[in-house]
Amino acid sequence: MAKKLKSKSGEQTHFLIIIFFIIAGLMISSAVIELQQSRKELYQLMEKQSHSLLQSVIIASKNTLRASTYLDEITKQRLMNNAVLLKKMYENNRVNNEILKEIC
Repeated sequence: MAKKLKSKSGEQTHFLIIIFFIIAGLMISSAVIELQQSRKELYQLMEKQSHSLLQSVIIASKNTLRASTYLDEITKQRLMNNAVLLKKMYENNRVNNEILKEIC
């Protein structure tokens, strides 16, 4: 009877060890699969964010070029207006060093 109990106890221990390793294997494989999936999703997210950032930089660059062109046009127009004013003042003999200093 003692032999029977040892045999039964040994079989239970054997089955418990087998079940432990099966569950451990499942848990490890599940963790590895989850890690790979998380990594893949992270790369996809980073790719989408980098694409959005690139689009933002392109839009900002276009806006900067437009603003620069607009400022150049305004400056050009102001210089032309000043030149016309100076020409009229010169024609009326109203140009002197003091007036030129004020305009600059």
